[in-house]
Amino acid sequence: MAFNITLNLTGQTEKVAPENPWDLKQRPLYHQYRTAVSLRNPHTHLVVNSYNTGTGKTRASFLHLFELDGQQQDVLLIAPTNALLNQHAEDAREFVATHKLNFKVIPITAAEIQKHRKKIVAQGNYSDQQMRKGEILFRLIRNYREYFPGEYQLQGAIFVVNPDIFYYALMFQYTAHDQRNLFQSFLTHFRYIIIDEFHYYDQKQLAFFLFFFAISKKMGYFDRAGRKICLLSATPNACVIDYFNQLFGDNWEHISLETEPPESENYATTPTLSPLTLTVDSQKVVEWGQKNGRCLQTAILHNNQHGAIISDSLRRINRLYASLLLPIGQDNLGRITGPEPEEARQNATGKPLILATPTVDIGYNFKKIDKQRQNIDFLICEARFGDDLIQRLGRAGRILGKPVQDQPSQAVALLPETAVDILRPYHGQTLTRAQFKAIILKNQDTLPQKHNLTGYIKSWAITEVFYPIYRADKQIVLQQEHEAIDALFHELRQLFGVKGKSFKSLSVYFRKFYYRQQWLRATKKETPFNKETAQHVADWFRFRREQEIGEPTADAILPYLEHDFVLAHENQRAALREFVTGQVHLTNSLFNFRDSFQGPTAVIYDPYHLHSTETVNQYDLFHILESYDVHWFQDRREFNQHCPSTELKGDFYGHIHAHRDPILHLELTYKTNETQKDFQHVWEGRPVALSGFELQGRESGGDISPIDQRFITAIADKHLTVLLIASDMKGWAYRYLSHSPIYPRKLIIDFQDRYAVEYLAYIGKAAWFAHPELQISFKIRERMKSEAIII
Repeated sequence: MAFNITLNLTGQTEKVAPENPWDLKQRPLYHQYRTAVSLRNPHTHLVVNSYNTGTGKTRASFLHLFELDGQQQDVLLIAPTNALLNQHAEDAREFVATHKLNFKVIPITAAEIQKHRKKIVAQGNYSDQQMRKGEILFRLIRNYREYFPGEYQLQGAIFVVNPDIFYYALMFQYTAHDQRNLFQSFLTHFRYIIIDEFHYYDQKQLAFFLFFFAISKKMGYFDRAGRKICLLSATPNACVIDYFNQLFGDNWEHISLETEPPESENYATTPTLSPLTLTVDSQKVVEWGQKNGRCLQTAILHNNQHGAIISDSLRRINRLYASLLLPIGQDNLGRITGPEPEEARQNATGKPLILATPTVDIGYNFKKIDKQRQNIDFLICEARFGDDLIQRLGRAGRILGKPVQDQPSQAVALLPETAVDILRPYHGQTLTRAQFKAIILKNQDTLPQKHNLTGYIKSWAITEVFYPIYRADKQIVLQQEHEAIDALFHELRQLFGVKGKSFKSLSVYFRKFYYRQQWLRATKKETPFNKETAQHVADWFRFRREQEIGEPTADAILPYLEHDFVLAHENQRAALREFVTGQVHLTNSLFNFRDSFQGPTAVIYDPYHLHSTETVNQYDLFHILESYDVHWFQDRREFNQHCPSTELKGDFYGHIHAHRDPILHLELTYKTNETQKDFQHVWEGRPVALSGFELQGRESGGDISPIDQRFITAIADKHLTVLLIASDMKGWAYRYLSHSPIYPRKLIIDFQDRYAVEYLAYIGKAAWFAHPELQISFKIRERMKSEAIII
């Protein structure tokens, strides 16, 4: 079997610390020691450890627990996914127990909060309504012993939490009764904060963390309260380092290979990664797996090797799993994917061949019981992004602490053709890991870093993080506190590189957000002709850019509300309500840590385990429709009559029969009574909220495939945040966004004067990300239109 390129990566070692002040059974690595020493420095507020994957960065962060032991100080450990959260909670328990530290480890997820809630309600002292999720979370942080009755010992707690909970608490996104308590708890409570896999976070999520660092600094939690933050990231982005320099100045330290002091040059070393033979190819992962099933069979069944295959696509992983069942056998295959329950993921790590989605990119350990050499002998992975490639190759050949350290590993990287060409000159060469990484970083035009969009921080991020500033400012009374809040805003504005958007203008924006919600609740039965309604009409006219009306005020419009051209007719009042509802949705869509677009869900019976090891599961409807042949039931009652009964609930219920061939692609359709010119004038060039989208299916190859009417209208009543890209903007969109992790969906619009006009639609978070990258292109387009008039 011929491959395009083969090269060799040398093994890797890490320096051992010159001393072991904690009397650890295994002497710490030098970077672990440096991390702990830096965190002890009273002038260091932030420590970033960016050593390679598999070198014990989490253990490095745990060493600071020795400093806090016995002080009854609580620690916050933020893990980006629940899978990694559970792994870190177990690692923390093991570390605390091994070293007899006085900490209670408490994982916090939505499921854990629900468990505590049921326990408290069952005691009979509180009702379901009193025990809100936010109330449970607040009380858990304030006094966890309330939920662990046997814990009377005075000890600190290590709360292991996902970033979603952290975000919603600091962004005032819990219910009104809990917002203030949770904001103050998460802002003030924790002395030491560990944020793992920091490279995982996109620009929107980065902006939130920068806000938290900035408010911690401005409110004195570093200088006066001694707060320490430890970030762990194997592949930090250069712009992130620049933000840290601006924000922390000399009060942060970067623990990296490049910053090792000269005196450490002759320190003893220990192996961490075995030598790796790397083959580079441009095949697709399913095609590669089908062609090499016999090779995989030999490696696993005859050579007793363990491996992993990592793909960016759940669909490709599940199709590959089905094709490998015969040559490899079900007992030798495991899947680590989003639909798999935690227990199945844990069981999968012990299988000889693991098939995984990017779930495993985030610090996941492929633990093997009593394996003497590396846990992963061979790895096959896709990669569109350079940092993903480096992370994934670091999963193979980890030998830190292993008795057998002389066995080489193999890897196959399935890359875009252009990336294969970049590596072709290195065919047959031997490179260090650092040299290989440098080559990847040098060629970011073909293998860019995953989070390479920076426009969001310079544009919409200040609006998003201003909301907690606005809410906090309304709750304080002292003038000096108002001044501190104002200074915080200006520091963030400078840090983000924002032009425009003042404290006053953003305050007005969020006051409108509040009054719009109030007006919608108060006018469900009828629309009053008062000044509040006049203000919404004025905003509506401005939004539609009605040039003949200019910039109307509420006072000017109020006398005319009942006139024919304003709100005399029911359809006009409905259109106003639609506008206000859309504006509320648009603002709310900013406040989601992951994505504001959550499509319909399907509960599926999967007897052949094509989707996951769960016989009955719940997942995104779009993925199920596009990927499988499914028999759909009318409702949950019919599903339970024909399939195993389940407590799961969804919008639709179906029985998976087979992988769909060809794959179905879902497209959006939209109908409007406006001409294309009028529609473009109002709805293009900025993120907007629209409702009334329908779905249609198109098979790979181009033919439209009929789908059930229920699916056609599945999202028709939902508002979607979208950025609409007309055909004359597609070239710009491809140029600026094709190397990013965001994707558009095809959209077909019927206008009053034209039918079946093809657009692209960036939906949810993607709309907010795409807009600043294309903003200049939109302006150029408008200028070209105006100049075309002059001949």
